[in-house]
Amino acid sequence: MEKALLQDAHEFPGGEHSETHKPEWTRFAENADEAIRLLHAKLEYLQLMHTRRLMIRFDGSETQQEREIILLTEEITALFHKADRSLKHITSAFVGGEPSRSPADRLVRLNTQRAIAGRLQEISIQFRMRQREYIQRLQLQKFGSEIFDVDEMEKGSGFSGGNRFGNKPCYAMDHTEHDIRTRDVEIQRIAKSVATLAAMFKEVAEMVIDQGTLIDRIDYNMEQVVERMRSGMSQLEHAEKYQRNTRPERCIFILVTLITLCFFILVVKHS
Repeated sequence: MEKALLQDAHEFPGGEHSETHKPEWTRFAENADEAIRLLHAKLEYLQLMHTRRLMIRFDGSETQQEREIILLTEEITALFHKADRSLKHITSAFVGGEPSRSPADRLVRLNTQRAIAGRLQEISIQFRMRQREYIQRLQLQKFGSEIFDVDEMEKGSGFSGGNRFGNKPCYAMDHTEHDIRTRDVEIQRIAKSVATLAAMFKEVAEMVIDQGTLIDRIDYNMEQVVERMRSGMSQLEHAEKYQRNTRPERCIFILVTLITLCFFILVVKHS
């Protein structure tokens, strides 16, 4: 390893090697940052696709929109997994064949991991909230379709004597049942996609909790330092007072007082 570093130093004179050679774990940190950046963009687009999908349309474009939402959700899920893998590699014992060189290096890795984990947790919460809202709105549409289905059946029974009027409710019923089945499948798919990420979200949350615990520990240590400083200052003040009240100082004070008294006696006597 040392020979390879010396060889690289000869190949890149003038300090160029220090610019090109970075710790391997920083590449994983950059990959996680890039995945989070893409997640923000794709979540915004997913929100737009959800809004379009929930609009009432009569052009039969729901199927195409559902396919696009499925593909986009799969891409988002893959990005979450990519960010999670990169996070775990940041604090690996050996990254690219390189061990963690020192406790300071491990601490830097850990702090970097926790900072990125906090951002990943924020976007994972956004993803789950938007998926939950989308499921709720799909369920509301499904409930409305079921009510519409019952109304059509009641209307159809009133016109059962005429074949011309009986076919329309049947077609509406079939179309409504298809919509209900489609929404059921979509709801199940969304719930499954969130469930597959649940374990990863839990690990990221634990990283963030560890970060909070570390911050609390730092705050506690700072409070202890302040308290000890106050105690030390108080002890210094007591020591200073004690020094002032020592026996030599008292003797000097008594001697000065006696000399002053003798001086006044001499002055009074000779006057």
